[in-house]
Amino acid sequence: VLSETHARTVAEQQLNQRWAERSLITLQLPMRYAHLEPGDVLVLQAEGISQRLRVEQVQLGRPGLLRVRATRTDTE
Repeated sequence: VLSETHARTVAEQQLNQRWAERSLITLQLPMRYAHLEPGDVLVLQAEGISQRLRVEQVQLGRPGLLRVRATRTDTE
């Protein structure tokens, strides 16, 4: 049994995670990233901002490229 405070904290964390996951991103990456699998976490950095993504799907894309679908994992 959880205390009210702990239950609220768990619920808020799960809600924040679900909110972040609504952002689906598709990347085209070179074949050197062929080791990626669903569940792997990527950190992308652009313009001083870091974005954590969880890989959902990896497929062969155009010749020499992978198509990687990912969702945000951070809640900030």
